Amino acid sequence: MTMLNIASCRNSKLISNPHVRAKLALLLSLMLPSGQGSEAQPTLSGEDFFYSHDVAKEHLIEALLKVFIDIEFTGQSFQFENKFRYRIPMYDILEHLWKIPTYRASIELLSEQAVQSYDGSEIPLFLRFINLMLNDATVQLDEGLQNLAKVKEVEDMQSSQQWPTLTNEERRAYLERLNEASMMAKNRNFLAMRTVRALAMITMDTRRPFVVPTLVDRLAAMLNYVLQHLVGAKRNELKVKDLQKYNFNPKELTKILVAVYLNLGHERAFCEALPRDQRSFSMDLLHQAEQVLRALREEDMVAELRHLAQRVQKCCDEMRVEEERYEEAPEEFLDPLMSTLMSDPVVLPTSGVSMDRVNIVRHLLSDMSDPFNRQPLTPDMLVPNTDLRRKIEEWKANRK
Repeated sequence: MTMLNIASCRNSKLISNPHVRAKLALLLSLMLPSGQGSEAQPTLSGEDFFYSHDVAKEHLIEALLKVFIDIEFTGQSFQFENKFRYRIPMYDILEHLWKIPTYRASIELLSEQAVQSYDGSEIPLFLRFINLMLNDATVQLDEGLQNLAKVKEVEDMQSSQQWPTLTNEERRAYLERLNEASMMAKNRNFLAMRTVRALAMITMDTRRPFVVPTLVDRLAAMLNYVLQHLVGAKRNELKVKDLQKYNFNPKELTKILVAVYLNLGHERAFCEALPRDQRSFSMDLLHQAEQVLRALREEDMVAELRHLAQRVQKCCDEMRVEEERYEEAPEEFLDPLMSTLMSDPVVLPTSGVSMDRVNIVRHLLSDMSDPFNRQPLTPDMLVPNTDLRRKIEEWKANRK
């Protein structure tokens, strides 16, 4: 039964329906030690299964990641909510397996394979997994914060002198808005906490895939955006009357997010990506986070965050000099979607447009089509634009 379960999760040809395969994967959550995960559950065969079953040790991690990815692309209208319901128990399984050396080694092997071939002809399994995890975290955190702000707005109205003057119909409209926002905030905050915990866990020892060019900017932007709402001026928008009711623990969430910053903070690519996010990042953001951590008496994290801030400031200074040097680049040298100077231009064969490889591969992680004409496109179809690259390199050399 166990071998059939794992084989079905790994191979879509055995069972093509991703929902059925996801349910088979969820059966494994019943084998977790009692009380672990989002809900306490009895074990079917005890913890010993994960330590002793040779097939599981060799194939289980890969099988779980494949199902995690496949439930994203069912094409059904209810898939958006269903995928979260399936993925939370998968995080429970991964968190348990992370503690077992054999399975952690499997994750680290997939991680290294992703780093070595992230811009190759086929997008690596682990990179696709990370991309979807970041997608989930971005949606969950954003919708959780937005709906908390809506709850706060209605609570403020109920406490104001204007509330008694409203008509019954106006009050009913506010209460309906409150009810809808309350349900969404409670659900999204619960999901977000589970996702970011998994993110913090994996980045403890598996850092390099998160800072490849195709992912690092998205990750930095997501972290900055949420941290800005938690420790910046916007935090007042989230001060609802009962945080626990909405599964919202801003102090704990801040600690987890900062842990991700610190896990990746020795990677130069991450330090450079933080200030590239001009929407949410400023050096003040790290200083504000430091103040929150100090209030929580997390002195070790405060010290590490100070060192991170120093590294980021150095990157900011160096990047500013480079931006000034290469400003006013010819339009043909700029990526048509990002308006940034290209370093590795490639031709999209179906549209004939040239893009920077990092930007088109990032797009293909979520959508395997040409963004200019929606025709099918895969990484192996990209054609290096060597002539344009030579022109860009010559132009840069003349600006030094």
